[in-house]
Amino acid sequence: MGKANSVSKYSLRKKKRKLKKKIKKKIQYLFELIRYKGCSYTREPYLGPVMAATQTWKSRRPYMNKIVELEVSKSKGERYEILEIGSWAGDSAILWAKAIRKFNDGKGSVICVDQWRPYINFSEKVGASHVLSRMEKALARKRIFNLFLHNISTTGLDDIIKPYKGSSDELLPTLRDNRFNLAFVDGSHSYSQVIKDLENCERVLSSGGILCGDDLELQTHEIDVSEAKHKRDIEDWIVDPKSDKYFHPGVTLAVGEFMGGEVSSFEGFWASRKTKSGWQKVHLD
Repeated sequence: MGKANSVSKYSLRKKKRKLKKKIKKKIQYLFELIRYKGCSYTREPYLGPVMAATQTWKSRRPYMNKIVELEVSKSKGERYEILEIGSWAGDSAILWAKAIRKFNDGKGSVICVDQWRPYINFSEKVGASHVLSRMEKALARKRIFNLFLHNISTTGLDDIIKPYKGSSDELLPTLRDNRFNLAFVDGSHSYSQVIKDLENCERVLSSGGILCGDDLELQTHEIDVSEAKHKRDIEDWIVDPKSDKYFHPGVTLAVGEFMGGEVSSFEGFWASRKTKSGWQKVHLD
């Protein structure tokens, strides 16, 4: 009897902790909603959890900053051109544009290619996360593109950042060969789309340029490849049975196949340099 009461009390405490955690999250989100609404009146950018507006992981941001600083600094006054596939609320686009302004006197541009419209069929997508669901709702209500425009305007970077609204399949073929110094791929995570994005970026990237992207938590040699192949186009974010870690199977397989093996990876941000003899790893000293 005593044991049963002890289990019952433990269960009750556990439920209370869960409830408190849930209430705390709701209160925090409510304050974020207020901050988001306030930014439109104070003319400040908003990059937070509302509509999943923050897309750049804190752990990856230093590496992204470092690589663009190093590369832009080499341009010696020549225009530095960046292509970004998947821009959402403008978080990473602002990071690239700030580097162009700081290290190259604003000479250059960031071309942002994004549909800014619903693209996920949840009846076909298995295990879609609540974040993806939140993003799709924001797209359906046509709010996220307005937030993107608000963010680049309030940061004073709308002279450098240029949105191209449409799919990468539609828009990248219209861009000229060898135009860009850096291409960043952060659109769809499905294998079939990532492969196409990488192929299209290779054509428009100049020799010596950087091809990079997000969401490479694990590389091919670290995963159960057969399991990843089975789920590469139907699941966005899974646990790898070999390493017991979460990763994006479509991104891992596409990058590994396209690059022919391992690439430079920094907390999930990856990069490779295009040369006449092939792709080379990137070292951030």
